[in-house]
Amino acid sequence: MADLCSTRTTEDLRRAVKAAVRVVPDFPSPGVNFRDISATWEQQPQLFRMLVDEIARPFREPRPDVVLSIEALGHLFGAPIAYLLQCRLVLARPAGKSAGSTLCVPYAMSYSTNKHLEIHTDSIQPNERVLVVDDVLASGGSVAAALALIERAGAHCVGVGCAVEVIYPGTRSRLKRENILVHTVVQI
Repeated sequence: MADLCSTRTTEDLRRAVKAAVRVVPDFPSPGVNFRDISATWEQQPQLFRMLVDEIARPFREPRPDVVLSIEALGHLFGAPIAYLLQCRLVLARPAGKSAGSTLCVPYAMSYSTNKHLEIHTDSIQPNERVLVVDDVLASGGSVAAALALIERAGAHCVGVGCAVEVIYPGTRSRLKRENILVHTVVQI
């Protein structure tokens, strides 16, 4: 796979991803316009591969110790990115889905409240460098919860990588921390 270093290639990737994003009105609740990016892995495997490469690109050096992917669709990107970066993969899941002892934090999304995200207590060690990966960054609720889990584990978030960012007022400021790069391939 060619490296996506040229502006033209990166712009071509962005256009292709934007074209693949489907807006699903009133999902998962009335008034919500859900951004569905499933066509990138269901119908366009080369596009999915390019997306994975581009999300990982700015985190190759120095590489993180851990990729923390957010359920559910973030796992589709997190696993290949952890493989590319040659680091461990930790799954952030809804409360009650992980066996054993967990760290758990509450969060809210633009269309849902009273949610909880958890990781195993021994999955991230103090002072480790962690990259958070998700499919879509919108209101930032689940990513903010992932950052809180990393902080509770005593580790350091080095970045957030997502395929698509839906522009919401205040999302970037909600995620603001020192030395954290927020890298999204496409902004809608």
